[in-house]
Amino acid sequence: MSQSRSSVSTERLHWKDLSLQELEHVLKSEEVTGEPEDYEYIRQDGTLHVLNDECSIEISVSPAKEQPDGSTPVEPKG
Repeated sequence: MSQSRSSVSTERLHWKDLSLQELEHVLKSEEVTGEPEDYEYIRQDGTLHVLNDECSIEISVSPAKEQPDGSTPVEPKG
């Protein structure tokens, strides 16, 4: 069975379109400076692409890593 969405949507989202989990990842990321409304977002294969005029940041938001208590650990990068 082929999926009609073989290519991932590149629709740009605003911070209000993000799930609470995605927004939490954005707020906890050391790479994201400024306010969430200063960025645009693209969801792609478990990654949230965070964009503004100056940079593009990729944040992993894989839902499979949620802990039993409901928290989601943020993995350090680098």
